[in-house]
Amino acid sequence: MDILTHTFSGFACGTVVASLHQGSLFDKVGIVLAGSIGGCLPDLDAISLWSGFDQYIGSVLSLPSGREIYFGKYWYSHHSFTHSKVGLVSFIMTFSIFIIFRRSDQIKISSYHLFWLISFSSGYLLHLVEDLPTPSGSWGGINLFWPLTKYYGGTGEIWWWNNYDIFLIVVIVCLINAVLMLLPNQFNKVKRLLPICVLVCGITLSVFQIKSRNFDFNASSFTEKEHISLEKQKLILGNRLFEVMRLVDKAVMLNF
Repeated sequence: MDILTHTFSGFACGTVVASLHQGSLFDKVGIVLAGSIGGCLPDLDAISLWSGFDQYIGSVLSLPSGREIYFGKYWYSHHSFTHSKVGLVSFIMTFSIFIIFRRSDQIKISSYHLFWLISFSSGYLLHLVEDLPTPSGSWGGINLFWPLTKYYGGTGEIWWWNNYDIFLIVVIVCLINAVLMLLPNQFNKVKRLLPICVLVCGITLSVFQIKSRNFDFNASSFTEKEHISLEKQKLILGNRLFEVMRLVDKAVMLNF
């Protein structure tokens, strides 16, 4: 799935975690951002496609070409280590150590940092789940239980990009929960419970949309799959909204 949907999905998770934290609005924003970071960080392994990778990183570390790494099955390839539970635990441990060393007066993690890590983890895990129904590619899914060699997912129920319907669902969840987070304190019960309901509804609707594609995106040529994905989006969204999303897609300098 595309990096924008992943990032906003992490944001949505962050709004739910933040709604449960008894802290300032500033703290809640930090927790939401943690979810966004978790939502996009697994795709750090796509750095091998960066135009300067071979010159500035590959040559220094004597690595294969960036494209060979990306489409290969090295531990640092796409859909490998960073798309695993071990990768998540490694990031959590790294952040935890950093937090503890910053708080040199006491070796413990504050309530805020605990919620920050939970938000980060939820965004990260949702990223892995979102990649399961995408095409298998050259990897055969994601290496969820690295260092084991088996890959999971890659079912091809959705295309890698052009999932505008799912993106819009995620953005709506983010907007609703962000507004709920700004409600005054007398609505505390609503602020805590409603974001969870909104997220669950968003996930349920997204799953329904994924299951409604009725096309195997592991079959046929790249061009045909791209075309069919766009045609399905036009059917789902209607011509006017589809054209708006196409304009947004072309304006964004990312695969979306």
